[in-house]
Order: sequence, then C-alpha cells, then structure tokens
Amino acid sequence: MNDDTPLDTLDRIAEQVEDGDLEGALAALAEARPADAEASGRAHALELLCRQGLDDEAHLETLRGRIAEKARDRAFALGYAAELCSMDAADQAAPVLEGLLEDEAAEDAHLPWFYLGLARQALGEDEAAIDAFDAALELDMAFEEAMLARAESQQLLGDLDGAAESLELYAEANPDDRTRWIDLAVCHGRRGQLEPANEAFDRAAKAPAADAEDDIALFYAWAQVARLLDDGDRLTRAIKKLMADAPDDPRTLLARGFAADRAGVAGPGWKMFQQAFEAAAADEDLVLLHYTAECAFEFVQKHGLSEAQEELVEMVFDEGVFTEPVLGHLRRIERAEEAEATDFAVAVRGVLPPEDEEQGEAPLPYVRWMNVFATDGGEAGRLAVAFEGRAGGEKVELEAVEAGDAAGLQRLGVWWASAVREPLE
Repeated sequence: MNDDTPLDTLDRIAEQVEDGDLEGALAALAEARPADAEASGRAHALELLCRQGLDDEAHLETLRGRIAEKARDRAFALGYAAELCSMDAADQAAPVLEGLLEDEAAEDAHLPWFYLGLARQALGEDEAAIDAFDAALELDMAFEEAMLARAESQQLLGDLDGAAESLELYAEANPDDRTRWIDLAVCHGRRGQLEPANEAFDRAAKAPAADAEDDIALFYAWAQVARLLDDGDRLTRAIKKLMADAPDDPRTLLARGFAADRAGVAGPGWKMFQQAFEAAAADEDLVLLHYTAECAFEFVQKHGLSEAQEELVEMVFDEGVFTEPVLGHLRRIERAEEAEATDFAVAVRGVLPPEDEEQGEAPLPYVRWMNVFATDGGEAGRLAVAFEGRAGGEKVELEAVEAGDAAGLQRLGVWWASAVREPLE
C-alpha cells in the first residue's frame, strides 16, 4: 500500500531531477497528475526543468504555452514559482509572477514579491531584488524568509549595515536559530564592530545546538571574526576549541592558516591552507572550498610564495574553483607590471548537453576564456604546466588562442594555455 500524498510524490520527483534522473522524473510526473492547482504548478515546473535538461525542444514550446495559460490561476503560479526557486531556477519564475503583484488584498500578497525578489537575485539584479523583498515585507512585516534573502543581497552589494539590520530582525524573531546569530556576528565582524559581534556570539552560544557540528560552526565563526578584527586572543581561543573537537576539519585547518598568517609564518601557513583546501574538496563543501581558495591566494601572494602559488593554481583548476575573486587572483598572477606583461588565455572547464541524447552519452566538456598574465616566455611555460589537468579522460593539449577571444564555447576535452596570440579555428 502506498501512503504517499501528492506532495510526497512531488518531493521524490524533485530529488530525481536534482540527481539527474530526468527520464525517470518525467515518467513519474506522467503518473502523478496532481489535481490541486498548487501541486500542478510544482509538477509543471519540474517538467519544464526535465525538458530543458534533455534539450527537448519538441515538447518545450507546447509546455510553455500550457504554463502561460494555467498561470492565470494564482495557486498554480505560486506553486510553479516556489518550485523553480527551490530548484535553483528562480530566474525562470519571473514571467508568471508579474500578473500577481497588483492584488495586494490577497492573503498571500507577499509571496509573489518574495519569489520575484529571488528571481532577480538569481539574475544578479540585487538592487531590484531588495526592492522586491521590501515590498514583500511591507505586506507582511514578519515574513522572515524575506529578511534573510534581503540580507544576502545587501551583503553582495556591500551594504553591511543594511545586512546587519536584516539579520538582526530575523534573529530577534528566531532567538533559537544559532546559525543566524552566527551570520550576524560575522557580518558585524566585517563591519569592524567588535561589541555587536561579541553580543551576537553570546546569543549564538546560548541558542540550542542541534549537535557537535553546531559548536564547530560557532568556533569557526569566532576565528573568522577574529581574523577580520585582528583579535589574536579570540583567534587562539577559537583554534583551541576547534582542535579539541575537530582537529582534521577543514575549518580548523583554515583557522590555523589564519593564525599562521597573522604570525607571519609562511611555510607552515601554506601547509594549513593546502590541507584545508584538500579537506574541503574531500567533503564536497563548495562554499568552504571557494572561500579557502580565495584566502589561500591572498596568503601566498602576501608572503611571496611563488612555488606555492603555482601549486595553488593547479589545485584550483583540478577542482574547478572559479569564483570571481579566484578569477581575479588568477588574472593577476606574477604580474609585476601590467604594461610589461604578456596576455595568455586559459580554458575554464564546464559541460555541454550530450551530443547524442538517444544513446544517452555523458555531457561533453567545454571551455571558455579568461586572461592571466606572465612576464616572460619561461614563466609562460611554467604557467602552462601549472594549468595542465585532465578533462573527459583525455590528456591535456596546448592550443594556440588569442587572449580574450570571443569565439565562445568549444567542444573540446582539453585544457590549454599558450603564448601564441592566434585565434583558435
């Protein structure tokens, strides 16, 4: 006997989509056929993602037309938008939300504004996102998810005062949410505000911990703020706590790297950052991996560790860590004087849809361009070696490209770097 509700079924199908079982998800959706309008909206969002993932243009046009027609129903539109937002596809939710914004008398009038804010946030339009979150909060001043989302956009825009205010509103409404008190403490640390950071940490420590992981997160946040405020005593206390509870955790290793940086101990510090990077990669903690890479680049450049820098470049390319701060560091590698530097193009890894969907082939590697700098031919050779890796099981090849070439995506299973400034055919 199957006791699943329609929502249970949709949750299971959403997991299939996240796991990449798109054909299986479509088959399950064909059997589910939810009658409830909100659930139907969710199902249509999941089908859209499946069809897009399979590049099924034959059915996508019809599906989009059906969605546009059904989106006149408010419950359907909200279910559709909510599902896209939960599946990291919020940018596709905006078209069905526009018609829902004017009905401010609706009980759920705040939701379209909230989802629209998430859609704008996903598109990188953070100022417009904040406007949408503010509109949601005007309609429901206690809408806590909008407070958190607004804080995220405010931090991305560098408005730390606004982010602190948003996080504080949320944390005061949810005093037992340890994670948000920690976020608030770190935000105050970024603002250089010691006393508010200490107060937020006190509230975090008093909030109930679900498990030992919560304590590790608290002590790691202590270390982050200590680094921001150049507070050696706090950093030492945080590391002692982390060493006692989780000596091999990447956050502990990263905190020890912070301490080595503060003490000016270059060699041991690099080992800590290196180990933290490897541990974060093994844990598949992408947020921590990206942050560790950014901190490691700052460290090796600050201490002039040229060999460690080359090794770090290899590590970054092996793991595909290409946040904007990391790309910025790569662009500045070994650039004593930009006027004397030579441009080199470097490939960045990604994937294209399968070339033959009927045979179910795996996605193909692709490359796109970014620029780094080298001051001489010998250095160019070292960079080329550092940038070598493996893609699609094939050995890397070096190809001639023009720095900044806008030729776009190439179906190549290779990496390359070259001093030859000729376009790739």
